[in-house]
Amino acid sequence: MTHPLHHALDAFERASQTRVLVVAANWRGDRAVDLDEDALHLVDELMRARAESGAPLCVWCVGRGGRLGFADGMRRRLPKDAIACVPDVTRGALTLVALGATRLELGLAAGLGAYDSGTLGRLPGVWSLQTLPYVDRPLMAQLDPEHASRVVLKLAQDASRRAQARACAHLMVNPQVADALSADALGDELALGTSALSQLGLQATRTPQWREAFDDLWDAICEHLGLRDSVESRAQQDVLMGEIEFDLTSTYPGALLAMAHKSWTLQLDAGLPDPDSGMLKGQWSEYVPE
Repeated sequence: MTHPLHHALDAFERASQTRVLVVAANWRGDRAVDLDEDALHLVDELMRARAESGAPLCVWCVGRGGRLGFADGMRRRLPKDAIACVPDVTRGALTLVALGATRLELGLAAGLGAYDSGTLGRLPGVWSLQTLPYVDRPLMAQLDPEHASRVVLKLAQDASRRAQARACAHLMVNPQVADALSADALGDELALGTSALSQLGLQATRTPQWREAFDDLWDAICEHLGLRDSVESRAQQDVLMGEIEFDLTSTYPGALLAMAHKSWTLQLDAGLPDPDSGMLKGQWSEYVPE
């Protein structure tokens, strides 16, 4: 039996006369996922199998984080006539992926947020030559010595990451667009819709000719990733013993890479939280429709 997601993919491809690639990641709580360079290998596998199609590529961009390496890799993989569908608000790497397309098709409440808003995981990382130029030495001198190095490293890495994201954005769009979609202009919460994007010279519309198929595929993606579900705590108080019990057996879908012929879902394991960020780790599982 074919999954409802793939029924919606087929319907949207017929309506839009495109070949669709869904790139989607959850962004809420510990189920948030930052797509990274490893996901690019799965993107390559999906796109190779559909390379024979002469239809333009339509990339669905869903998410509010992601690693810069993923965005940069997607930029090099997108063909010149690529279309980006943005059904909701994007930020970070997914905004950069959308900016790599020649045309934007937005949902009714969708918008592009700051491309340099950083990753969701916020891993502490290590010092590097890229980080050192952004070290705030006066601030470091004022902090508690026990915590100074970690705090300053975090700030330096954020500044370095934003600078790299700005460099990537300037390869995709003109400086006016890059400035308008930066964290300096939008912060971590605001986003630009079709009118503002069009005023910046981007081709952005609200897909009136594809509306039904667009909404159906968006509903299928939300259902597949549980984007509209309530996120419950993984820890519960044991009434009799007075202890905290963690959910160690559940799995949650955290990310989706899909085309009509195949999909990959990142299944997050509730028993494998990252010790630094608290975000769940997981494994990619493959699905091929019958």
